[in-house]
Amino acid sequence: MRILSGSDNGLIKLTNVDEKKVVQMWGRQKRGLKVESLCWANGEEEALVAYENGKVHLLNVNDGKLISGFGDCGKTKGLFVISEGSKVIACSEEGQVMVKSFNKEEKRFSHLQTEKLSAPINVMRIDPTETSFAFGGKENDLQLHDLNTLKSLWKAKNVRNDHLDLRVPVWINDLQFFPSAPHKIVTATGHHQIRIYDTKLQQRRPVFNINYGEHPFTSVLLREDTHKVIVSDSIGTILMIDIRKEGNVDIGKSYRGTSGGIRSLASHPTEDVFAAAGLDRFLHVYRYNQRQPIKKIYIKQRVNRIIFSAEGFVNKKKDEEEEEEKEDTKELANEEEVGDEEEDELWDSIPNVEEDEKLRKKRQLKTKKVVGKKRKATEKEDKEDDDDDDEEGKFNEKNVKIAYGQSKKKEKTLKIESWF
Repeated sequence: MRILSGSDNGLIKLTNVDEKKVVQMWGRQKRGLKVESLCWANGEEEALVAYENGKVHLLNVNDGKLISGFGDCGKTKGLFVISEGSKVIACSEEGQVMVKSFNKEEKRFSHLQTEKLSAPINVMRIDPTETSFAFGGKENDLQLHDLNTLKSLWKAKNVRNDHLDLRVPVWINDLQFFPSAPHKIVTATGHHQIRIYDTKLQQRRPVFNINYGEHPFTSVLLREDTHKVIVSDSIGTILMIDIRKEGNVDIGKSYRGTSGGIRSLASHPTEDVFAAAGLDRFLHVYRYNQRQPIKKIYIKQRVNRIIFSAEGFVNKKKDEEEEEEKEDTKELANEEEVGDEEEDELWDSIPNVEEDEKLRKKRQLKTKKVVGKKRKATEKEDKEDDDDDDEEGKFNEKNVKIAYGQSKKKEKTLKIESWF
């Protein structure tokens, strides 16, 4: 399995996913040579590469030599080989779409047709039947044109105003045709919206529309014959969304392992895998039903575009054995963690002599303090009792003296009365 990637500084790399290494690299690092679009040509022996400066090169994949090219395309946002390799269609950000024919004997491109479309354009893709192409951009809603005449076939209509009666902005960053139903198109927007349009219906508004998250969506993928959409955003989140339920959206999986904004997603034509790449300088290869990447390859440059080759895994058994080994190592790691926890509990249950000695000293200090406080309290109470007794004794003596004085006075009065 191979992946062709284009970086934001002009380098193109061919990576062998089975061996997890870059096997071919060509181009030169220069500002303004950002790779905007990639596509295979001549049975994957050649590749078309569109750069930021408007040049399109046809390169030999084996040695990276330049075969042919043209340079009047502008900043390309869509590049495809059609009519069994005899034609090339390219669309620029400024809205210029052109069709070129390629002479295989002379290895030369010749101009056939040009048409001006509404701009700006962020993405352009052709349908699986090669009869039409769709495009869209910022404040440039989805449109469908005929691939032969380049004339308009269908144009989307914006959703209704929001609850404040304000117009909802349009910002299409990526789109895909449904493989089994080319009349259906899914779009991912810079306002974190997923929308699905059906060009066969009379209504031009989306038949499915959801908002999720807070960050712009950058790429979108569709699985073959399923109702799942894979979408990525500008902070590295990759999500699987169930598109059957508009009111109650099911976020099936959040794929892990990325650490930067995702710029490109690519699905393998035969295997049940997809790849993601972007600012973290890694190629991440996932199975649709697994959250963790099955392959992660460092390629040194920030990646802008990736495409899969048609060949699958060279040694599937080996990959399956590696996955089983990973699962076994995970189970062993979990068992070791459980064993470590039990061992820690055992060691924690054994008393520590030093800790016991410290606790004993603390308890002794506490008891001394408590005994001292109690002793002081009892002494204070005894002193208060003694003072009370002294006061009572003094009071009794005084009463005795008073009583004695009163009795003396009575005797004197009696004596005086006896005189008379």
